[in-house]
Order: sequence, then structure tokens, then C-alpha cells
Amino acid sequence: MPVFPLLLPRPRAVRATDLAVDLRKGVAVRVPEPWLAGPLGRRLRESIDRLTASVPGLLPRLNPAEDAAPLLAFEVDPSRPAEGFRLTLCDHGCRLAAATAAGAWYGWLAFEQALEQGSGVLPVCEIDDEPAFAARGVMLDISRCKVPTQETLRFLVARLSRLRINQLQLYTEHTFAYAGHETVWRDASPMTAAEIRELDDFCADHFIELVPNQNSFGHFERWLRHPEYKPFAESPDGFTSPWGTVFPHGSVLRPNEESLRLIEGLYDQLLPNFRSRLINVGCDETYELGEGWSRAQCEARGRHRVYLDFLVALHERVSARGFRMQFWGDIILKQPELIRELPPGVTALEWGYEHDHPFAEDCEKFRASGVPFYVCPGTSSWNSLIGKNTNALDNLRAAALHGRAAGAAGYLVTDWGDNGHHQPLPVSFLPFAAAACLAWSPGGIRDEEAEAAAAWAFLDGCADTARVFAALGRVSDVISERFYNSTVFHHALFHPEPVPAKLDERFARVPAAELHTADNLLAALASSASAISDALLRAEFLHAIDMARAGIARRLARMNGASAPAGFDSTLDRLRDQHRSVWLARNRPGGLHESIGKFDQVRIHKP
Repeated sequence: MPVFPLLLPRPRAVRATDLAVDLRKGVAVRVPEPWLAGPLGRRLRESIDRLTASVPGLLPRLNPAEDAAPLLAFEVDPSRPAEGFRLTLCDHGCRLAAATAAGAWYGWLAFEQALEQGSGVLPVCEIDDEPAFAARGVMLDISRCKVPTQETLRFLVARLSRLRINQLQLYTEHTFAYAGHETVWRDASPMTAAEIRELDDFCADHFIELVPNQNSFGHFERWLRHPEYKPFAESPDGFTSPWGTVFPHGSVLRPNEESLRLIEGLYDQLLPNFRSRLINVGCDETYELGEGWSRAQCEARGRHRVYLDFLVALHERVSARGFRMQFWGDIILKQPELIRELPPGVTALEWGYEHDHPFAEDCEKFRASGVPFYVCPGTSSWNSLIGKNTNALDNLRAAALHGRAAGAAGYLVTDWGDNGHHQPLPVSFLPFAAAACLAWSPGGIRDEEAEAAAAWAFLDGCADTARVFAALGRVSDVISERFYNSTVFHHALFHPEPVPAKLDERFARVPAAELHTADNLLAALASSASAISDALLRAEFLHAIDMARAGIARRLARMNGASAPAGFDSTLDRLRDQHRSVWLARNRPGGLHESIGKFDQVRIHKP
């Protein structure tokens, strides 16, 4: 009796028997010519090469002249859901029915997983499947220092396609090479128009929509810090954030015509490079709105009314260019009665990154107002160094559960790079895989399933590598004090002296015993790095551990009355060298200087 394979994402409906179909002598794959000539044919050829290498004796052949082997026939079935499929496996012929090439690709991926796990022997069964969320996306932060190389982006696109992700966004503040704005992006190694077009082609070839993303109201600090852009700032001379951080320059655009003309010019350069008709205009965390240039307006009409008016003006400009607007929903939720006044066609992005984020409550506000929305959880990787897998999985599951219940149009997992983007990319692999599985099938995913999905999609099936990275992301669980969007390890390493009072109180609640326990776990994991055969993955794994352990050592020294542990400057030198090496393996050089500078801010002896 064949064991039914672990298919990830989980199928919606499976009808299985105790019988088996033996494909070890090969399988002839028949694909209709229009599909064969397009992206599906190219993806199938790559997949068949993988299967030939990974399953001994299995020789799949694509559209052979004669069907000398058992047959898998692709069928165009317009009655199937757009990205759904029906896969029938039996001893007298296997069939894969789908309405679209994308649906056929997703069905083939289930077939590929089954073949690999069964070594060519599969249960006789029928699988009916379709996605829970029409839009299933990943958003990468390419503005907080780290801009991936084209090779890295292609790697991610190819692997995310295997997880049935169908949207990708590159979060942009200043990292597109806008003509006439060289001052802003000169040192950032930005994406060029030609690179976006090349990536857009590559995404389309992998059934992924590359969605343009340009923050257009808040988070404009990398523009407004430059003298020539100060006239666009709400607070040109700086502001104090709600958590007490003093910024020497503004971060929010003035809500006026001059700002709209600036943004229009950016759209006119950015948008023609994309097939997609969507654009994410951001507009989140406009904290200082009403504190500077627009104070009188906000006092007269209300801060959120001024915010909404500017959002509507952006929508007019987006619509005039033939695009549909997405925006982050955090500000409009602060005055939810205004949600009904949003213009038709906008999509709100409901984001939140902690395990207890109120997705149910927030989703209901958008649903009740008739506004389409996505749920947007996070990988929990940023400000963590090593990941926060337990928090990430709880957050991802909650977004899927409540988003599905409220009728969300999409599921977009975000991967940020706040404060230097120090976490290596593989720290996010397990949350990416879990998010993709939940976006397709929100019924839940066990920790070991997320680990298996990450191994299959990103790590070439290497379960040992997935295991140690999964364990790394659980080390933060031994710290009882929760640090919002971060870990104690990151804070302890990078916060310069003096530590802000509120943060110092939280530090004080972390017992030394918990820090020692975490350090011991990290040391044990470092000794297991030999399980990682890939040299780059191993270097990234050890660098994350070294940074976290340096943070623990610095915090323990402070608890014992010292400013830093012995030899701390030498430790920082070593971390800087590691950071440069692993950074440049996947990312462009722009932003590296700023990221490395975070190590220098906490030196005992300043360079």
C-alpha cells in the first residue's frame, strides 16, 4: 500500500485508494501545444530535469513521438477555477485538468512532489485543488539598505513560483533610478528601468505578477533629508516620533499639489516598466502629519480627513495612468468611519506582525465597508538577526484564518529590513514557505510542514539545512520578554549608549539566566553548522549566530556593570568582515556602508 505523499500546500480535496500506480519505468507527459510553447513548457522542462536527477530510474519525457511509457495527459478544462486543477492518478493513465497554464503548473508541482516522495510509485487517487486567496504575494524591502542582485531576485522568483506564489512586490522608497533625482539614489545601487523590465519578464515566465511599489506619502525620509527636497517635507527641520526618537529631517510629504506633481513624475518613470495594472502607493505611518506644514489644515478639518484627501488625490493620478491602487490600511483604521469614503477600486492592505495582531477586528472594518483588502502578515525576520519563527507562524496563521473568513482578496507576506537589514536572507525562508502554504490552503500548517516546504522550495530538498535554520528561529522563544518587531539580541547588539529609558526597562526584565540559555543554544547550533553543505548558507547561518551571541555578551556585560565585554571592538571587526562577505554574495553594494555603520555606532573606541 503506497503512503500518501505530503503535498505542500495541502490539497483542498483528496480521494485516495490503497492501490498504486508505478511510474518507475518512465512517464510520457503530453501537453497541448499552446501551453507547451509558453511558460508552462519551459517550467516543465526544468522540472523534468530535476526529477531525472533526483528520482533514480525515473525518465519523464515531454511529448514523445510515441507513448511507450505510462501517460500523464494535460487537458484544458475551462470549467476549472482559474488557478485550480484536478490531478487524477491511476494505472490506466494519469490526467491533469486545468483552465489555465498557471493552474496546470500548480497541478504539475503536486505531481512532482508526489513522484519525489514515492520514488516513482504513487497512490491511485484524485486531487481537486484551488487557492483560497486569489492573490498570494511576497513583498521584499529593497529600501532599507539591502537591494538584492538580479541573480538573487531570479532565485527567489523561481523558488516562490514552486510554492504557488503569484505576486511579488519590491518595497521602494528611493531605490529606483529615477532620472533627475540622482542625489537620492546615487549610493543605493538602485534598480534600473531595464532591470525592472527584465525581472518583469522573468516573473511572467514563472506565473508571478511583479507589482510596482512606491511609497508616496510617508517613509519619504531618504528623499527629504536632502536640501533640494526639504520644501516637500511636512517637517523640514525634523520631528519626534511617537516612541520618542528624534529625527533630524522629515519623513512625510506635505499634502499639497507640489508633492503630487513630484509623485506623478515618479509614477511616469516607474509604471511603464510593468505588465501589472496594480500599484502599491504605501502611505503608511504618516506620524508627523499635522505637526508641521499642514498643522492648520489638520486642526480645522481633522488629521485623518487631510490624510484621506491626499490619498484620494493619489488615486486620481494612479487611475489616470490605467492602474488600480493598493495602500497600507493602518492610518485609515484609526478613523474607520472614513473607510466608506475611499474611492472605488482601491485595495486596502491590512498589516500586522505580532502573534496577537487583531486581524479579525480590522478585517471586519474593511469587509463591512465593502472595501477590498489583503491581509499582510510578516516573516518576523527584521530586527531579529536569527528570526522569530514561533511568532511568525502564529502571525501567518492568524492572517490566513481571519483573512479567509472575512473574504480578503489577497495574502501578502512582508519581509522588512529596518535598522540596517542585518538578518541574512535564509532566515526568511521558512516564513516564506509557511506563508505560501497558508495563502493557498489556510486551514493551518504544522511547524514540521513549514520546515519541509522550506527545504523543498529553497534548499534543494536538504532537510538538515532546513532543520538547523528552523531551530535558529526558535531560540528567541527562551526570552520571556517580548520585543515588538525585534529580538533582545538585535537591541542588545545595536542600540548605542545610552539606551532609551523605556527600552532599558524592558532590558531589565530579561533575566540573565534566559540570556545564558539562549547563548548555550546558539553555541550548540553553531557546532551543528556542518549539517549545512552549501558554503554560503553555512556562512550566513554562522554570521547570524555570531551577531546574536555578540548582543548577548554586550547585554550581560552591562548587567554586570561594564560598558561592553572584553575585546568587544575586535568582535565588531570580525562581524563587520563577515557582514560584508555574506552581504555581497546576494546583494548589491549600495546600502552596505550604512548597514556596517551600525556596528561602529556601538564601539568602545570609535574609528
